[in-house]
Amino acid sequence: MAAAAEAGFDVAVIEGAQCGTAGSPEMTINNFGLPTAYALPRAASFIDREGLKGKMSLVVVGGLRDSGDVLKALALGADAVYLGQAALAALLYSQLEKTTIAVFFTSLFSYSPEEEDDLDIDKAATGLYNYIKATGDELALAARLLGKADIREISKDDMRSLTSLIASVTGVTPAYQT
Repeated sequence: MAAAAEAGFDVAVIEGAQCGTAGSPEMTINNFGLPTAYALPRAASFIDREGLKGKMSLVVVGGLRDSGDVLKALALGADAVYLGQAALAALLYSQLEKTTIAVFFTSLFSYSPEEEDDLDIDKAATGLYNYIKATGDELALAARLLGKADIREISKDDMRSLTSLIASVTGVTPAYQT
């Protein structure tokens, strides 16, 4: 982060979860990288500490599945998120019957000559649209439930941690404290 800040980057993308994608070697997934819950607070803390808020945007990806995960990421300091595996699942959910057991669902859009016509693009687009719309609607509901007019008003002060470990890592107040 320090090198990116020194170079004048205006955005930092933090890939949390385990190092890599579902297509990465298992050894790297299991032994490298930081889970998002650890990486995001570290990056957000750096941006705050160095006075970079508003100068360097923080984008997070990795392990985010639904609106609850997006809400937590935004509350912990992310300016934006992007969703990989969850978006792919939304694209293909209505077409899983086209895959065989033991074949990963992403084979539907691999575009090998044998599978070129398997993916119904209109159906996939509708599935992704529905996922994104539902996520947005749920985030708006969460903001209202927290007494906020806008999702951007939510911070870690609106959260509570169920474990002392996550409380210490994220700076979120433990649920057993007032």
